[in-house]
Amino acid sequence: MVDPPINDLGRGEIPVKAGVLAAGLALAAMSAAAQTYKPVAPRADDLARCDTVEAAQLRANCRLVYGIPGLVLPSAPEAFDPLAVAHMALYKPAGDGPFPAVVLLPTCGGIGQHLLYWAKHALAEGYAVLILDSLFQRGLPTTCTVASPVPTLALRSRDAYDTLAYLATLPFIDPKRVAAMGLSEGARVSLLVTSAGNARTYSPKGLRFAAVVDLYGRCFEPRTGQAFLRPDADLPLLALMGARDADGDPAECLPRLEAAKARGAPVEWRVFPSIAHAWDQEGFRTAETVTLAGGVSVIMFYSAEITEESRALVFAFLAKQLKRAP
Repeated sequence: MVDPPINDLGRGEIPVKAGVLAAGLALAAMSAAAQTYKPVAPRADDLARCDTVEAAQLRANCRLVYGIPGLVLPSAPEAFDPLAVAHMALYKPAGDGPFPAVVLLPTCGGIGQHLLYWAKHALAEGYAVLILDSLFQRGLPTTCTVASPVPTLALRSRDAYDTLAYLATLPFIDPKRVAAMGLSEGARVSLLVTSAGNARTYSPKGLRFAAVVDLYGRCFEPRTGQAFLRPDADLPLLALMGARDADGDPAECLPRLEAAKARGAPVEWRVFPSIAHAWDQEGFRTAETVTLAGGVSVIMFYSAEITEESRALVFAFLAKQLKRAP
């Protein structure tokens, strides 16, 4: 059982080197490939589901994303190489399975090397892994420091469910034991897929993830009023947060997690004192302050200790939720 949230969120000091990463991300965004996908005509059944969405903006976003071609997902598992450049890929343990699986949902910066850390440990624990990339095939830019030309979270929600449906067709995957694990922006997506309404919109076959993990994700956007953890959340969820994380502020999350638990949702969480954003990314051994799209300044700071503690919490949670006999 994950410990209850820590009341004293802590105010430890973190050395910050401001602006270095922000400049690099901005340059990467400007040099990203131009949009390469060709719009498609949405299918009638997809539009029909979109039209059932009550909120006008979410309804419009749904219709837009179904005009974007679906992803071509990995056709077969490949051998895992911890020294390779991280990319969209499907991995599986040795043997025929069927295995439980984890879909890894990257940050706003796209697929980073830290995802190989999670893939390596998931494979060692007996999970198949699919690292999902919603951007590269479509020529879409990363969205850390620039606004996306498409409704990214709606698109990534659709991609998550398309991936779940695809994994359900593979003989070595147990479709009833697939989890979504998101980091930062990917964690916003993982929070969204805990919503029954989100599933009705983007999962035409009605498939749901068996469990969800949120690493340093934002539950609520106060500037726009957008909730990522919604009142109809009903899936097992583990949320891990840093007390000093401006982009995954526990003050926004804890009341919503506590309300979800009071409604009977199977949610668990942990707040790490004195920890900021992106604690599993070794590139931030010296902390950096990044101004994200929307103007929020966020401290990024790696912690080997918290990364290992996160790993233990994540795989204890997944073992409880996914390895239980059907």
